[in-house]
Order: sequence, then structure tokens, then C-alpha cells
Amino acid sequence: MPRLLGALILIFALVAVPMARAAEPALDVLDAQVSYSADFTMTGPRGAYTGRVWHAPGSERRDVVTQGGGRGS
Repeated sequence: MPRLLGALILIFALVAVPMARAAEPALDVLDAQVSYSADFTMTGPRGAYTGRVWHAPGSERRDVVTQGGGRGS
């Protein structure tokens, strides 16, 4: 049983590591290298949401105000 577990871990490592490295450049595209803030409005089946987004390389914060007055982050 330990031998089978070791083999499964090895197979997982050989498959997962290259896949994770392939995903890294895609994440870099989504992370702008400049800081910015912006107001936004989203509309959907449950109504309109307004809010503000603050972005800095490596982090992002969104504050959203819903129609009922509740806040979500």
C-alpha cells in the first residue's frame, strides 16, 4: 500500500507541476502592473450593483453596494 501511494504522489507531481507553471503566465495577464481605482456598475437578473475597485500589483479590493443597501466585499 505505501508503494502504491508513493507511485500516485509521483504521478501527481509529474502532471501537476507543469500544469501549474503553464497557468502562471495567464495569471500575470490578469494582474495589471500599474495601480488604479475605478467605479463600476454590474447589472444582472437580481438587479444592479455599483461599487469601486482598487488595484495594485499583486492585490485587489472590491466594495459593492447592492440595491437593498447591504454591502459586500
